Amino acid sequence: MEGRVYTAKPGSRFSNEDAAVLGQEIERLDAQGELTPEAMVAYARYECSPLHRFFNWNDTEAAELYRRDRALYLIRNIEVHIPETSEPVKFVHRIIVKPGDDDAAPVEEMTERCLTIDRVKANAAWMAQVIVKERDQIIATQRRLRQYESVAQAIRDVTDGPLQTAIDMLAPVLSVE
Repeated sequence: MEGRVYTAKPGSRFSNEDAAVLGQEIERLDAQGELTPEAMVAYARYECSPLHRFFNWNDTEAAELYRRDRALYLIRNIEVHIPETSEPVKFVHRIIVKPGDDDAAPVEEMTERCLTIDRVKANAAWMAQVIVKERDQIIATQRRLRQYESVAQAIRDVTDGPLQTAIDMLAPVLSVE
C-alpha cells in the first residue's frame, strides 16, 4: 500500500529489504483472501515468485511442514509503519474466522486465519478478538511483573542507602568524556 514502510521485527533473521518484499506480498495475498501459510507456500513454490528465495525447497513431508512454519514466521515478523501513526503496528493478527465472517474467503467451519490489520479493523468481531487478546496479554504481563515487586523494593532500599552513596562517589571516576 502506498506510503507504508515494512520492516523486519527486531531479532528476526531477515533484512528490511526482505521485509519490503514480504510486506507487499502479504498485502497482495491478503487482498485475494489467501493469507494462509499454505497459500504463501503455494505461491512461493514458483521460481519466479518474489517469495521463492525465503523457503527451503527440499520436497520431503518434513520440509513441507517446515515451509508452513516458515510462512507463519514471515507473516508474524513484519511490522508496518502507517503514515498517520507514529509507532509501527502489528501487521498481521491470528483471528478465529467463523462461517459468514469473511466474504473475501468464506469458510465452512470455524478456523484460525492470519489477517492484516486493515482487514481486522474493517470487522467489529475480529477487532474485538484483537482487543481481548491484547487485554489478556497485558493482564498476563502484570501478573509476571508482580513477582518482581519485592525485588524492586529491595533494590530501592539498597540504592537509597549505602549503595547509592558508593555510586555517587564513583560517578566522577567512571564518567566517560
